[in-house]
Amino acid sequence: MGELLRVLREWLLFFFTANRYRFVDSQAGPSFNDAFIELASSTLRWRLVQDRAQIFLNCRPAQGSYKDWEWYSADILIRLLTGRRVDSAVLTLEMASWFGSNLSDIEERFSEERLEKTKSELKKLEQLRAKELFG
Repeated sequence: MGELLRVLREWLLFFFTANRYRFVDSQAGPSFNDAFIELASSTLRWRLVQDRAQIFLNCRPAQGSYKDWEWYSADILIRLLTGRRVDSAVLTLEMASWFGSNLSDIEERFSEERLEKTKSELKKLEQLRAKELFG
């Protein structure tokens, strides 16, 4: 959990400007220092995850019912907005900076008016990524 808090403090403070997001959930696992922290606004829910010493940032709409595994990974979100393929979903400082600069655009994509189209585009990008990775 300590590593996730460090990443929040050093890389992701933009989530807390103007009281934009709040902490809504967290959990620390018994092995490998696995943990997650969830942040939410009225539009989006973000999950910062440490899984076997790797850090990931995922999001999904704040409203609606979703299975626990239904999250959109950082690499797919970047590809949605830029069209650029990102080789890994592991969060880097560069990716975190990109999210800080593009958070408003991401929130707009998940607005009520654009949500269904965005979810459809993200599903297609996930399928494309699977094809690129596994053939």
